[in-house]
Amino acid sequence: MTAYTERLSQKDKELIAEIAEGRSFSHANESSPKYKELVSGLLLQLADSELAGASGYSQLLHLGPDLICRLELSKIVHEKFLLATSAYKLVSELGVNVEKYFLLHSWEARIQRHAQLGYRRASSDKRLNALMYPLHSWPDISVFTYMMASMARLQFEEFSQASFLPLAKLAADSLNLERRHAEHGLNWLKGLDAPERAEAQLSINYWFEKVLKSFGPKDSEGNIMHREFRLKHRSNEDLAKLWRSEINSALSQLNLQIPEND
Repeated sequence: MTAYTERLSQKDKELIAEIAEGRSFSHANESSPKYKELVSGLLLQLADSELAGASGYSQLLHLGPDLICRLELSKIVHEKFLLATSAYKLVSELGVNVEKYFLLHSWEARIQRHAQLGYRRASSDKRLNALMYPLHSWPDISVFTYMMASMARLQFEEFSQASFLPLAKLAADSLNLERRHAEHGLNWLKGLDAPERAEAQLSINYWFEKVLKSFGPKDSEGNIMHREFRLKHRSNEDLAKLWRSEINSALSQLNLQIPEND
């Protein structure tokens, strides 16, 4: 037990022991209030991020340089809306009034591009902070799509082994979707001309730290709790290192470089 888990109720400690022995749940009501809170938080973050992403992309279809690119981006919008709908269905089963929740937030809202959020929340919804920044060009969209989808795929790999079976199934069913989105972003980057490639490098410099922070702080209490309850398996730091290695390998083949990161 960690210092964090020592503060949990006896029921939660017993549940952690049972999960360590292989127990999983089809319904959060079978578990404990803390487990249900953690599951609800993860599902809302997933759903809100997909919805905010789809809402942002939907306003930028005209930036696609040709019909194929616009079709691919519109398909990403469609798939993100579908994934958000599936995630909100699970959230509603946990007691959240999804219709009311949807109306309380502005999913198209963005902050100024030069703002620095770090890990601070900038919205009342649970979207990842990277989705609070605006996109402004096709090279920028290409970079963002590749980086964010690569990050999301790693997170979905974690969720696909979660002790909460509905979350595990949703994530497993969505893994290929995120792989395709990352492939689209990478292919769009390959199609850029020399001036656009130079702009893409500036976008990589801009988005790298923002997407990196989507994995969460090193040794955060939330991540420790997620691992104790087997909602995740790897640390934020390990996932971030894996993501950095993967995108560095792919981008270097295009003569694009990620920034140095301590």
